[in-house]
Amino acid sequence: WEVALKEIQPRHADSAVSRDRFRLEAEVTGRLEHPGIVPVYSLGSHADGRPYYAMRFIRGESLKETVTRFHERRGELSPATRAVEFRKLMGCFIDVCHTIAYAHSRGVLHRDIKPDNIMLGKYRETLVVDWGLAKAIGSDGVPARATDDPALEPCLVEARSAVTGAGAAIGTPVFMSPEQATGRPGCLDQRSDIYALGAVLYTILTGHAPIKSDQTAEALRKARAGEFESPRSVNPDAPRPLEAICLKAMALQPDDRYDSASDLAEDIEAWLADESVSAHREPVTARARRWLRRHQTPVAAFAAAALVAIVSLALSVAMLTTKNRQLLAANARETVAKNHAQQRFSLALEAIEGYYTGVSQEVLLKQAELLDLKTRLLHMPLDFYERLLADLASDASVESRGGLSDAYYAMAEILAECGSVDPALDAVRKAIAIRETLAAEHPLSAKYQWGLVAAYASLASIQSIAGNSLEALAINRQALDVTEGLAQRFPDHPGCQLWTANLLNNIASIQGRLNQWDAAETSMETAIQIRMAMMAEKAADDQQRRTLAGHYHNLALVRAAQGDHQAALQEALRAVDIQEQVRRADPESTAGRSDLAMGYYNLASHCRTLGKRPEAIAFYTKSIDLWERLVEEFPNVSAWQNELAKALNNDAELKVRQGEQEAGRLGFEKAMAIHQRLAQAHPKVPAYQLNLANHLQNMGTLHDNQGNPRDALDSFEQAIAIHEQLAVSFPDVADYRFRLSESRRSLGRLLRRTGQVERAAESFEKAVATCGQLLAQHPEAVAYRGQMALLLNSLALARQAAGHIDAARSAYDQAIDIGRRLVDELPKINTHAVTLGAAYCNRAHLEQEHADHTATLPWYSEAIQTLSTALARDAADAEARKFLLNSYRGRAK
Repeated sequence: WEVALKEIQPRHADSAVSRDRFRLEAEVTGRLEHPGIVPVYSLGSHADGRPYYAMRFIRGESLKETVTRFHERRGELSPATRAVEFRKLMGCFIDVCHTIAYAHSRGVLHRDIKPDNIMLGKYRETLVVDWGLAKAIGSDGVPARATDDPALEPCLVEARSAVTGAGAAIGTPVFMSPEQATGRPGCLDQRSDIYALGAVLYTILTGHAPIKSDQTAEALRKARAGEFESPRSVNPDAPRPLEAICLKAMALQPDDRYDSASDLAEDIEAWLADESVSAHREPVTARARRWLRRHQTPVAAFAAAALVAIVSLALSVAMLTTKNRQLLAANARETVAKNHAQQRFSLALEAIEGYYTGVSQEVLLKQAELLDLKTRLLHMPLDFYERLLADLASDASVESRGGLSDAYYAMAEILAECGSVDPALDAVRKAIAIRETLAAEHPLSAKYQWGLVAAYASLASIQSIAGNSLEALAINRQALDVTEGLAQRFPDHPGCQLWTANLLNNIASIQGRLNQWDAAETSMETAIQIRMAMMAEKAADDQQRRTLAGHYHNLALVRAAQGDHQAALQEALRAVDIQEQVRRADPESTAGRSDLAMGYYNLASHCRTLGKRPEAIAFYTKSIDLWERLVEEFPNVSAWQNELAKALNNDAELKVRQGEQEAGRLGFEKAMAIHQRLAQAHPKVPAYQLNLANHLQNMGTLHDNQGNPRDALDSFEQAIAIHEQLAVSFPDVADYRFRLSESRRSLGRLLRRTGQVERAAESFEKAVATCGQLLAQHPEAVAYRGQMALLLNSLALARQAAGHIDAARSAYDQAIDIGRRLVDELPKINTHAVTLGAAYCNRAHLEQEHADHTATLPWYSEAIQTLSTALARDAADAEARKFLLNSYRGRAK
C-alpha cells in the first residue's frame, strides 16, 4: 500500500512543545490497532531533532467534503437515491462510533472529533485521523496542528491565563463539548468525545456545524452554553429519531448523554433497521405503522376478523411486536458483526493489494533504506488474517481463504524484494496451495484461475532472484501454458493478453541471463506485439504506454547483447518516444518524469557504446535535468538522488574523455557529494556503497589523467576496500566481484605507469583471479570474458615491464585467444575488437624488443587489420586510433 512520511510543519519545527505534541500523535496512533485508525509504522527524528513518522497514505476525501456535496445535491436527487446516499453516511458514522469506542476502551480520548478528521476511502472504509490532541484518560493533553479553516482550527485558547494551563480550551471550538470549552481538561471523559460525535451527526443531518461563528471567543461561549439550533429547525427533513439521538449525544450535562460511543452506534443501527431508538419515544401511530409495514400479508388476510377480534388482535400485536423486536435486534447485531468482520477483511486485503498501486506518493517504499519497514508492513496484515481465520475456523469462507492467499502472495513479494528468498518461497508456495484448491473448487471463476497464474509468476520471479534461472524459466513456461488454456475458456477476459505479454517479458529476461539471446529476442518481440494489439483494441492509458516503453527498453538490451547496437539504439528511441508522449499528456506525473529520466539515461548508454559521445552527453544532460527537478521536489527520495548521481558520473566521465577536464571535474564532484551522503546515511544499503566505490574509481581515473597520482592512488584504494567488503558480504552477487576486478585493474594501471611494476602485476593477478571465479560460474557470460581479455592484456604489460617475458607472452596469448572468439561471435561490438587489436599490438612490441624483428610483422598486421575495421565502424574511437597508429609505427620500424 501507499505510505506517507509525516513531518512537523516548518513554522513549528523548532518548538519543543510542538515536537512533543507531534510525537504524542505518532505514539498514540501507533498504540491503537483498529481498522478505523490509520496505522503508524515507524517514528524517528532527523539529525536536527525534528520528528517524523511513516504512516499509511490515505487516498480519499473527508467526511466534511462528502456531507457538503450531499447537501448541495440533495434537491437534485430522487427520494430513493437521496435515502440510499443518506444511509451510506449513517453507516460511515456508525464506523466512527465503533472506532472511538475502541479508543475509549484503550483509555484514550480523541478530543478533536470533527468531519475534517474523518476520512472516507474509495471502498467505503472509514478512518479517524489526527490524534494529536489525544489524551489518556486522567492525563493532560496537548494541541495539534492547524487547518486552513479558522473556524475548524484546533487551537489553544487562553480563557484566564497567558500560559497553557487549567484555563486553556483545547480542540476545535465549533465541535467542543461545554466542559471542553471551559478549559478544564481534568473534567473530560469519554462523554466529551460522545458530544463531538453528536456534533458530527448534527453536521450530517444539516450540512453545517452546530455552532456557526468565525470568532473563536464567540464559538467558545456558545459551546459552553450549549447554544445551537436543533437539527430539524435547520433541516426540516431530518428524521425525528435521529434528531433525538443527536440532541441526547449533545446534552449540556455529561450525565444526560450516552454512556458510550457503542450505545450511540446501537441507536443509529436500530434506526437503520427500522426499530425504535432509546432517545426517542415514538407515538402509538408511528409504532403501529411500523408493525403494519412488516406484517402486510397477515393484516390483509385477517382484516375482517380484526373487526371481530380487536381485543385479541391488540394482544397479538403487542406480543408479535415484542418478539419481532427481539428477533430483529438479534439479526441486526449478527448482521453488524458479520459486516464488521467482512469490513476488517476488506480493509486488510485492500491495504495489501494497494501496496503496489498508486503513483509518486508511494515512492517512500521504493527506497532501499526502507526494506526492513516494507517487511514489517506486510507482517501486520498477514498476522491479522491468520488470527481472524483462527477465530472463524469453524466456517472459514471462500473469501477468507482467498484473503489469506492474497496475504501470503503479497508477503512473498515483499520478502523477495528484501532479499529474504527462502521465506518468500515458503510464503508464495502457501499462496499457491490455497489458490490451487480454490481454482479446482471454482473452475468457472476467472478470479481464482487468474489468481493462480499470478502466484505461479510470483514463484518464478522469486526463483529468478534466488539465481535459479532454469527453475524460473520452467515455472514461467508452465504459467504461460496455463494462460493459453484459460484463454480458450475465458476468451474475452483481459487477463489473457495481459498475462501472456507479462510472462513473455519475464521469460525473455531469464533467457537473456542464460545467454539465449535469439530466444529472448523472439519472446520480447511477441510480448510487444501482444501489448500493441491490446492498445489497438482499446484506448491505452498511461500505465499501458509506460509498460510498452519498458518492453522496448528490454528489447534494446537484447539487441545490444546480440551485438547489434544500432538496432538497440532504435528500440531505445522508440521507448523514449512513448515516454515523451506520456510526459506531454501529464507533465506533472512523477512516474512519467522518472521513467523518461531513466529512458534518456539508457539512450545515452547506447550512444556511448556506439561511440556517439556528443549524443550521449546530450541525453545524459536531459536525464540529469529531469532527475534534478524530481530531487528538488522530493528531497527525501534517496533512490532518485542515486539515479541523479549515476547520470552525473557517467556524463562527467564522457566529458573527461573528450578533453573537457574542468566540466568533468565539476560533474564528478557533484556526484561524489551525493554518493557520499547516501552511503553515510544508509551504511547497510549495498547499492549506495557500490555506487560510492564506483565513483571513487572514476575519481581516481580523473586524478590520474590530471597528473595527480597520489590522489588517484587514494581514490582507487578506497574503491577497492568497499568493493572487497561487498564481495565478501554478498558472495552470491556476481556484480560486486566484477566491480572489484575493475577497481584492481585501475589501480594496477596506475602502479605500472608510476614505475611500481611488481605491485602492478600483483594487482592485475588478483583481478584475474576474481574474474576467473566469475567465469567458472558463468563461462559464457560475454561481459566477464571481455573483462578477462582486458585484465590479461594489462597483466602481460606489467609482467613485460618487470622483465618476466615468458609470463607476459603467455598472458598476451590468453588475451588474444579470448578476444578472437569474442570478435568472431560478436563482430559488431567495437570494444572487443579494440581489446583484441591492442593485444596484437602489445604482443608485437614484446617480440620486437626480445626476439627476431621479422617475427613481429604478423602481429602488427593482425593489429592493423583488426583496428582498421574497428575505426571504420567508429571513427571517434580514440583507443582504436592510438593502437592503430602505434601498430603502423612499429611495423615501419
